[in-house]
Amino acid sequence: MGSGQLAADLGLVPSRVAVLRELEASLQASQRALLNRDVSELEQHTSEQVRLQKTLTSLWSCDAHSMASDPACSDVELAVEVRAALIRVQHLSRIQAALVARAQQSLRIIENLLAGPQANYAPPNRRPDPMSTG
Repeated sequence: MGSGQLAADLGLVPSRVAVLRELEASLQASQRALLNRDVSELEQHTSEQVRLQKTLTSLWSCDAHSMASDPACSDVELAVEVRAALIRVQHLSRIQAALVARAQQSLRIIENLLAGPQANYAPPNRRPDPMSTG
């Protein structure tokens, strides 16, 4: 690896950490919006999270060669910081998923109450997961 490539890779590491921090803040804000039932703010943060995910994807290709030459893996402090940020984002993502599932359940209950006695209480048809490979 040339010194120019190393310098470019080292420049990406702070960018990755900054994007992870931005994603962490966005997840926290969207959780507050979800708990406050602020749909427009939730949609805004969800769009922001999609944008940040795309930014992370472009900054961080995960093939074996780039991981082996990644400066974040060779610099222990940076590796610890990146790992901690990843763990926080993963934790916040799990909380977000649980909150969204709970909100969807509450909405289904309200829909059934509003539908009255003719309501169909069968579980809703699940849409296929676009991320699944099956």
